This record gives sequence, C-alpha cells and structure tokens, in this order.
Amino acid sequence: VGPSGLIPNILQCVTNPSVSDECKEAALEACGYVCEELEEGALDPQQTNEILTAIVDGIKAGRPDPMRLAAVRALQNSLDFCGENFGRKPERDMLMTVVCEATQSQDPKVRRCLVWPMVQGACS
Repeated sequence: VGPSGLIPNILQCVTNPSVSDECKEAALEACGYVCEELEEGALDPQQTNEILTAIVDGIKAGRPDPMRLAAVRALQNSLDFCGENFGRKPERDMLMTVVCEATQSQDPKVRRCLVWPMVQGACS
C-alpha cells in the first residue's frame, strides 16, 4: 500500500471524534512520517487539503500538547509537498494564523517546532 492508500486511514483516525487523543497523536505522527517522504505533486489537491486540514485540527488551541507537537511535526514534514497551498494567500494566511496561535502553547517543544513552518510561510 502506497502513501495514497494509507492517508485515508490515517486521516480517519485523526478526524474521528470517538478516537482517543493518544490514537490521534499516533495517527498524526504516522501522517508526519508519510508526509516526510512525499514530494510536491505526489498527491492530488484534495488529498493534500485533507492532510493539511487534519494537521491544522491537531494544532489548534485546546488540543493536548503531545497531539499539538505531533501535528506541528507533521506540518514541518508536509512543507515540501504542500508548497502550492502556501503559495495561495488565503491558505497561507489560515495556516500561518494557526501556527502563530500555537506559539502560545505552554509546551516549549511545541513552540520550538513552530519556527520552521513560520519561516517557510513568511518566505512564501
């Protein structure tokens, strides 16, 4: 099963409200590993958007810090293949808003991991 076959299963786990936070964290970590190997254009735009939606959901305020950290790392790993999304102002603005809000996390690991996505967004 290639990345495109794994992604729907991973995203289903991340977005299912009945799944525990620990399982969502693990799914976001898996998403990050899959994203690390993808290049721009490897997935269709809908799959890319679904991945980013799940990642953003994991970063949002109110999520447990371990889940936020896994989501931020997944975002870091997705930057190479979702360059088109950062190239569109509305999407970049939304992603940067979530990233900037996450800098308020009490967990220094989360704040530290946010540096690269902020730099990437600023350079787009």
